[in-house]
Amino acid sequence: MDNLRELHLAHSDIFEIKVERKETVLPLHIPTTTSFFPNLSQVSLEFCKGLRDLTWLLFAPNLTFLRVFSASQLVEVINKEKAEQQNLIPFQELKELRLENVEMLKSIYRSPLPFPCLQKILVNGCPELKKLPLSSTSVPRGDLVIEAHEEWIQILEWADEATKARFLPSFKAFPRSIDKTLTESELKFGIKC
Repeated sequence: MDNLRELHLAHSDIFEIKVERKETVLPLHIPTTTSFFPNLSQVSLEFCKGLRDLTWLLFAPNLTFLRVFSASQLVEVINKEKAEQQNLIPFQELKELRLENVEMLKSIYRSPLPFPCLQKILVNGCPELKKLPLSSTSVPRGDLVIEAHEEWIQILEWADEATKARFLPSFKAFPRSIDKTLTESELKFGIKC
């Protein structure tokens, strides 16, 4: 999987992508971790009905773009219990995160993360997602844009007041013209509202 750069998975009923970490011991007894997807930079998942988490993304250290669209069973991006078994910090190279019509999604990550490269977060149709994995120091650069519906922005929970003060100005509310979420058949057949 060393050469895999982009992964597009669509219209799938797969319920789990399982990757197991292997450690090797060098002559000096220094454990090293195998990175299963060292060059994977873009992941797009569309209409994946069985996936409950995407914890395998821990093994994609150079991921720059993640789009999840209509994953009806996805509850968390990185599962807390599975992630605790690893000693990896996800999304260090992530520039753009797009979560659309992921109606059961409750969590991206269990706690705030550093996002040194993050430029854009888009959240649309994720009514159960109430918190972003951000702290006031998560994104060192000041150009982060967070796009979402005004109603979602209003119910968002913040780690603390400093985080709210830091990122609330980053929000860009969707125009009212795209408030209606397209159904799968509308998308499949190109029907516009």
